[in-house]
Amino acid sequence: MDERLDAMQGDIGTLTTDMSETKERLDAMKTDIVKIQLTQENKILPRMQLLFEGDETIVTKLKRLEHLPEQVEDIQGKVAVLDFVFKEHTQG
Repeated sequence: MDERLDAMQGDIGTLTTDMSETKERLDAMKTDIVKIQLTQENKILPRMQLLFEGDETIVTKLKRLEHLPEQVEDIQGKVAVLDFVFKEHTQG
């Protein structure tokens, strides 16, 4: 009976050691998670926000450029008319 009790106490000691090691690893993981969260909050998210704002700026500029070909055509037509009128007046 004493042998069984000694064996059980040995097993309990081993389990206690294992649990302590597991707790240490969990504590280390918690520390790592906090570091990751801080990095995400302080570095990654602000940079993502800047990218998002940059995309909004690009989209806004592209929307303004959508009408550019029509405006260029209009200007080319007006220049062609002015060129024609200028040539007519200078030849006459």
